[in-house]
Amino acid sequence: MDRRTRKRFVVTLLGMVALLAAGVLTVFLTVSTFSFETRAARNEGVLGTFTAKEEHCQRASCSWHGAFASADGRDTRDDTIMHGLNFSLVPGDRVPAIDIGDGAEVYHPGRFDYGPPAMMVFTSLAWAGLAVWRGRRALEIWRTRSLTPSG
Repeated sequence: MDRRTRKRFVVTLLGMVALLAAGVLTVFLTVSTFSFETRAARNEGVLGTFTAKEEHCQRASCSWHGAFASADGRDTRDDTIMHGLNFSLVPGDRVPAIDIGDGAEVYHPGRFDYGPPAMMVFTSLAWAGLAVWRGRRALEIWRTRSLTPSG
């Protein structure tokens, strides 16, 4: 195998490894997002109230920042992000919330947003498909070039 072919083979393999790493990372993010959404949908966590302060929008998604107070009064946090709202708020509105142990984020109880987890699953499958394609390409380069007599 000549130097140029070896270089193409190595670059193709490195591309495959990078795609597999991206796929594994996406799967990890999918599992964590899915588990948070599932816990919120099942009302597994600390119930309380979210008081809206201000809305932050980036591109196509918006989230509300505000304060969370647990129903029993033990836990209060001022800088909290609310997920899973399918209705609009105005500053000062108070809505039910559930803290599922995600730190600074709370969710709307009983709500499951299928969009982000589904998008991440499809992205993971795409990364895996690209990695397999790159791997097959590397094997093809290896087989065709290694059969060619070097002269």
